[in-house]
This record gives sequence, structure tokens and C-alpha cells, in this order.
Amino acid sequence: TVPAGGAFNFTTPWLLRSFYGSRPPRLIALLRSPIDRLVHAFYGHPHYGKKYGVGARRFGEYVTEQVAGWRACERRHGLRRCAIHFEQLGPEPAAVFFHADQIIRGMYAPFVEDWLRAMAGALLCLRTEDLLEPATRR
Repeated sequence: TVPAGGAFNFTTPWLLRSFYGSRPPRLIALLRSPIDRLVHAFYGHPHYGKKYGVGARRFGEYVTEQVAGWRACERRHGLRRCAIHFEQLGPEPAAVFFHADQIIRGMYAPFVEDWLRAMAGALLCLRTEDLLEPATRR
């Protein structure tokens, strides 16, 4: 795809589209709550605790730093370009701890947009919570 600005971004959905042509496989994407994903990553991956410590205040510091790094990149390069190429866009994004990976992983829109364009009609998006919670809790 060639987004505004002329930078060519050949992403995974377009690679698969070139392979499958007009007969793409049917795909299911499970989308987890971005907040749950972020909290789980902070407390579940030891590298975050080693850098920031643990607890609500430390989590807040982590989120503040990550979001600030993301917003600086987005102001300079735009949402889609930062989502796909964050740490490759210069020393400032590269210096953000773990390249704002958990912020970006919970940011579905720029990625789903590519999948929907490349695999029109072949992608079903579901919320992970809807599959994991009992039917009585919905």
C-alpha cells in the first residue's frame, strides 16, 4: 500500500493477498481489551518490573512514558507509520523502552484496516472476552 506521503509499506496482509490472490483464506482475529493487555504485560513480563518497579504508581509512570513516546512519534510521522515502523523512525522512538510495544499491540485500527483492505470479506474480528466469559455474563 502507498499511504499519504508516498512511503511504501508492504505489510503481512498484502503479502498474503499476493500469495492467495482472489481466494484468500477465512481468518478470525481475536482482539483483546487493550487495557487488559497493557496491565497484563506490565505485571507479567519481568523486564517492565525491573525498569519501573511494581504497583499502581509505577504502572502509571510506565503508561505515561509509553504514551508520551507514542504521541511524539505520531505527531511527527502519523498514526499508521508509527504503528508499523515505530522503532525504525529515528533515535527518539527507538529510545522508548521496548519501543512502546504494548501500546502498539493494543492499537488494532491501523492493522485491522490493512487486513480488511487486503482480505475483503475474509476477516472476522471477535473480542477475546466474548469467547472467554460464560454466556450468562454477557
